[in-house]
Amino acid sequence: MNWQHRLHLFVILILDTKARFIRWDRSGAIVSELFDYTQNSQPLIDFFWRFGKASDEQKGFDPTVSSPTPDEEDLAMYRLNKWAPKDVERPIAVFSVPSADIPGKYHRYVAWGALANADLPIGRATRGWPACNIETREIGFLKDIWRSDAYRKETDTLKKLNESGCRNVPTLVCGGDLRGQVTQTQTYAARQWNSNGLVKKIIKRTHFRFVVKEIGEPLSKFACSNDLLRLVFDAFIGHQDAYNKCGLLHRDVSEGNILIVNQDGRRYGMLNDWDLAEYVDSLAPDRIGTWEFMSYRMLKIPVNVVHNLSDDLESFLYVILFEGLIYARHDQENTVDNITSRIFNEEVSLPTGHLIGGMHKYEMIATWESGPACIFHSPALRSWMQSSMKMFKKAFRAREKRDSNATLSAKHQLALVAVESHDALGAIWDDLGPDFRHPSANDKFSPGHLRRSKAT
Repeated sequence: MNWQHRLHLFVILILDTKARFIRWDRSGAIVSELFDYTQNSQPLIDFFWRFGKASDEQKGFDPTVSSPTPDEEDLAMYRLNKWAPKDVERPIAVFSVPSADIPGKYHRYVAWGALANADLPIGRATRGWPACNIETREIGFLKDIWRSDAYRKETDTLKKLNESGCRNVPTLVCGGDLRGQVTQTQTYAARQWNSNGLVKKIIKRTHFRFVVKEIGEPLSKFACSNDLLRLVFDAFIGHQDAYNKCGLLHRDVSEGNILIVNQDGRRYGMLNDWDLAEYVDSLAPDRIGTWEFMSYRMLKIPVNVVHNLSDDLESFLYVILFEGLIYARHDQENTVDNITSRIFNEEVSLPTGHLIGGMHKYEMIATWESGPACIFHSPALRSWMQSSMKMFKKAFRAREKRDSNATLSAKHQLALVAVESHDALGAIWDDLGPDFRHPSANDKFSPGHLRRSKAT
């Protein structure tokens, strides 16, 4: 279901003389009862007969994806050669993408060289390719996802962002739901034969595909620490515009969702993946985001917690810290794996089955001034990190006093205000002056020394 384009998948599990039928889709699996095929082979006979008579779509093949014609293959190799797969053979495919404005109309894109893959059989299964419109020859980025019906359509969010003039966000070209492509596992979960219908909630998912104008590169390709700060600041501006102009909160700020874009003579950071965004006045308890970059508060409280602006702002801190630890020069280069694992991968399982974490993030922020986890070689990165850690430390202390029903001093109130708007964190970038917008000495590990943390 990663390499092939499948709506669902049938599996026959053989266990000695017994067997089960399993139907997988992106919401989960429906499993038949165990039967002994040596005593009763009729279920196997019936399955194979019906499977042989089924259409490709009934078998699980996606009818909106097809093989290219020779001309379409030539077009992909010419227009998408920059992203041609280098280490593994990747087939060229043609995708139908819904129009953003005309119901029932589809645009055809040829795609090659996946930049994002779905490694798990269930979930959002986000995949993405550089793609070329077969009719107009225009290039864009095609995103394919099985979205939860509990969240806003990303195309609706992008339309709003684009119409409002938000900077450094993706530009929607076309896209929407693929008609009739909806998971079925959730439909059967509550049936009486399924353990009397007593199961945890299974998410209904709809197949969703769209194209944006920009094709980005990973944030890890930043040139130096100044470049890292500038690129993340660009994404921060996009976040600020979305919040102030549209009342939208991203809710998944992470290293994977900030991309480097080189387009129309401009190189900048872009805040990507708005599929979990929500209007501020519609926020409800929902613990979502990328675990490694979630705020201390979101990690500490497993249920009934509403994601707010301060959580996203704190995530920007963790993005820069993570990229800095992995790629920039500092005094703890020999212990990078231990530091990143402790800060970003901490998980504690509660008896309720919930996971919590974040204590090492809290301790790191609380002690950064007196004993930082590392000292960066870059003066700008060192200064930005010191000021940001100090701001969040004050906010943590003020929040603790507020939660204990203690009277807040003016100082504590100011500390909370600082993380309830973009102004204070933006001012930390401003305090760096114009120099951080220009390349600094190369303080990045050479390619042979780059290390990836388990957090990715």
